[in-house]
Amino acid sequence: MLVVVPFLFVGFDVIPQSAEEANLAPRKMGQLIVVSVVAATVFYIVIVSTTALGAPADELGRFDLATGDAMAYMLGHEFWGQLVIAGGLAYVITSWNAFLVGASRLLWALSNGDGAKPGSAACTRSTERLSMRCSSSAG
Repeated sequence: MLVVVPFLFVGFDVIPQSAEEANLAPRKMGQLIVVSVVAATVFYIVIVSTTALGAPADELGRFDLATGDAMAYMLGHEFWGQLVIAGGLAYVITSWNAFLVGASRLLWALSNGDGAKPGSAACTRSTERLSMRCSSSAG
């Protein structure tokens, strides 16, 4: 179980990468980051506790997907277990989306930095057409 813990916090790296576009004070941004990490931690503690307490230990050992099967066991219908599994799949897909957003914001921030050197890539963003044009100039 401890092997998957690092993957539970996927996506939080996008917060500082997207912070440049947010029109918030740095103090407020810091507070929001702390709140989001605490909320996710509480959510995962509730999920793990519910799974652990939802069924007898000998039943949990026979489950293939412990979280979904424990929910189905507790609520008495297979639908609830499938709903939890669908939520887990949605989490994986949204974490991929977060990686894509974070990578694009990181490239945008790097290309618009004040310290851009000649010969490095530079990007300009068009707000009218929602497009980005990048070029590389040799120095």
